[in-house]
Amino acid sequence: MLALDRTDTDLSIIRYMQLLANYYQPDLIEGVFVVPTMDKFYTNFIEKNNTAFQAKQNLDEALKGELERKIKFYFTEEKPNVSISLLEGKPIRQLIKEAELRDIDLLVVGNKKLSEGSGITAKAVSRRFKGSVLFVPEKQHTQMHRMVVPVDFSENSARALQEALAIYDQQVGSSVIALHIMDLYPLIHYQASRLASRFKEYAIGDVQESWKDFCEKYQIDRKKVKFEIRDRMDGNTAKGIQQFSDDIQADLILMGSHGHSILELTLWGSNTEKLLALEKEVPILIIR
Repeated sequence: MLALDRTDTDLSIIRYMQLLANYYQPDLIEGVFVVPTMDKFYTNFIEKNNTAFQAKQNLDEALKGELERKIKFYFTEEKPNVSISLLEGKPIRQLIKEAELRDIDLLVVGNKKLSEGSGITAKAVSRRFKGSVLFVPEKQHTQMHRMVVPVDFSENSARALQEALAIYDQQVGSSVIALHIMDLYPLIHYQASRLASRFKEYAIGDVQESWKDFCEKYQIDRKKVKFEIRDRMDGNTAKGIQQFSDDIQADLILMGSHGHSILELTLWGSNTEKLLALEKEVPILIIR
């Protein structure tokens, strides 16, 4: 399901979906556009006035045709099937409601630098939607050669890494980089001490051992993955992910969701939301 809003971001979403379709091979791609609920006066007026009602119906059909042509320009084959749905209501609520009712496999949403009034924001979607979601920036991406997977050695990050490796197996010339951000914030007060440097060496050794155990536990083929460690002295994991991804010119960031409990949202969910706010150049795929 593609969340469209008739801005330039639609083109980025559709073109990136065209790229992903080579891997996922979906049966159906559905574009959804949510028309914000009208003022009650206008809603009543349209319902009571036949001419106004017919005019609105004609406008809706024209809008559906415009969006359908936009998608079908990039999907010209019989499969996947392409359809357009127009909804009315509060954009976030209606979009998520429709996605959950249809039990979709993937929701694709724009991740804009500045909101243009569509009412659909990356932060709100990541917090409320319980399925897998892809956030596509305004900048168009046409390849998936460098995939970054932040890992904290949990089952969720293993799931994201396995998804990246599944793409890797089908994407010629691609590479998968597992990134661990090592939080050294507690050492900030001891930076001038030799002990701090030694502690960092111990920490790196422990992380490398954890990576080895992690790959064995989840059957990750280490020959296919490059493992990178970056340390932060400010505790800002999301910033570390964003800087690394931009430095290597990543094509996709994959993250495993940690659910929707209060604790999970506070710990990992906050990093996801922070990353969505920071990273406006690279697509982000949240795996649930």
